[in-house]
Amino acid sequence: MSLPTADCRDGSTSTSYIVRKVPGRGHQRRTLISDSQTGQPICQRIGGIPFATPLTQSDRFKRAKPLPSAFQYGSTDAPTDCTGLARACPQTKKVPGQSEDCLQMNIYIPHGQAPAEGWPVFFYIFGGFLQVGSPNNEDPVNLYRQSSFRAIFVSFTYRLNAFGFLASRELQEENDTVGNVGFWDQRLALEFVASEIQRYGGNPNNVTIGGLSAGAYSVFHQLAYSLSLPADKAYINRVVMWSNGCGLQPKGIEEAQISFKQLTNAFDIPDNLPGQEKLARLRAVPTQDFVAAVKKVPGNSFRAVTDGQFVRFSLFEELFSNSFAKKMKSRGIKLIIGDCCDEYTAYRSISPPTSYTTLLQRLGVEFRHELAQKAVTLYCPGRQLPEGYNTWQDIFGRIYADLQVHMTQRGFLSSLSQTLPADYVFRYRIETRADILEKIMPRSLGVTHGSDLCWWFMAHNFGMKGNLKDEEVGLARELVEPLAAFVRNGTPAWGTSNIRQVRLLNADGVSIVSDPWWDTSITTWRRLQGLDRQRL
Repeated sequence: MSLPTADCRDGSTSTSYIVRKVPGRGHQRRTLISDSQTGQPICQRIGGIPFATPLTQSDRFKRAKPLPSAFQYGSTDAPTDCTGLARACPQTKKVPGQSEDCLQMNIYIPHGQAPAEGWPVFFYIFGGFLQVGSPNNEDPVNLYRQSSFRAIFVSFTYRLNAFGFLASRELQEENDTVGNVGFWDQRLALEFVASEIQRYGGNPNNVTIGGLSAGAYSVFHQLAYSLSLPADKAYINRVVMWSNGCGLQPKGIEEAQISFKQLTNAFDIPDNLPGQEKLARLRAVPTQDFVAAVKKVPGNSFRAVTDGQFVRFSLFEELFSNSFAKKMKSRGIKLIIGDCCDEYTAYRSISPPTSYTTLLQRLGVEFRHELAQKAVTLYCPGRQLPEGYNTWQDIFGRIYADLQVHMTQRGFLSSLSQTLPADYVFRYRIETRADILEKIMPRSLGVTHGSDLCWWFMAHNFGMKGNLKDEEVGLARELVEPLAAFVRNGTPAWGTSNIRQVRLLNADGVSIVSDPWWDTSITTWRRLQGLDRQRL
């Protein structure tokens, strides 16, 4: 059963329920979302449908399995209820409907006649550091109402934190898949869309995958994985990366072992037990007790790992050698990517350090130790705060924002630009925020990480009640209309002509400017690049 929900966040929409047939699969009871003023239908929502076989505690840390090829929904008289929303993965954040059996999907279909070839598809991956989050926070309703965006919108749950990204030697011994099961969940959802979306009026050959923050990071890794497959199995036509970059080569299994040990210690599991017994004990822990232990493990410790399967040992070598970009070009894969001007203000408060030593330790939680050491040395020569920074918290926010977003984005783009034509990459930068954000983000944070979702979704996100102001709707369209064209056919009227230019959105509107951070970011990227060339 999916998660029950109510619509009308701001009173502008109303809901009713309809039964529709999925060709070859049976019948579903769906939500019809309409404009409450005009009564005109906006879209259908099919909520909380499974895209994998059910998960149990014994499936923890294992790759999920696809649905049977002959799976069915209900009958005309007893349709499958799809009027709720997808469940959420268990996590430390208070998100409704948490369950380990969480691999479910929401599908939004715009009202109206689909193109002859089927609707384009926007496959959306939510963010949250790979630790927290839900596919139910963002939806396309206002995009349908207030812009020309017309695509099937897919959001889905994938496993997070230790449920999705625990890695260790013990798991490696148990199975050839170790870590990154959250990425494998995402891939399974994409494969479900490739095989099933045509039944919903979608075009499986016109799929854009996009996400914000960890969602954008996931998009990069999904793209990288797809480029290792034959073109007819890739299922990705275009990509959108909001406020994240390619990151850096993830930790190997040995460094990830530290977090595994911290987790087993939380349950007094002896180190000298056989690996199989350790895993059996971890799988026997009740869900909520497991989440409580995850919360005690320092930082965002459960992240992507270089496993040699989903994340290749040679991944960053491929970037540096241009083979990554050559594959993108050969498949015609284009990219929207960009950032906000104050990303660091959100990052600086996440388990901040208080000294040089704790800064190094904090970065080492999420990045390879040698890389963390190199970054701290570059930013804090002589183990001192650099000029212009008063606290270790401030410099941490800046370093973290660079490693997550600014520097790694620009390094990624620098590599791509040696091969991809200018009309393959569309960059943006956001320097203004919507007034509705006052409800959840103090103005002192500025245009920080995540604040841009108000523009991309025209405020239909975060569960907020209310909409953009009329003048803000016009600003949002300066981003959304080119996005709509990109999702439709990959040819937005973006305005940039080279890799250094960005489409800048500020309170005055849109302009095309040269990126002021390009040279500094590329210099830092190149100085860190040598570490990333090493095989783990």
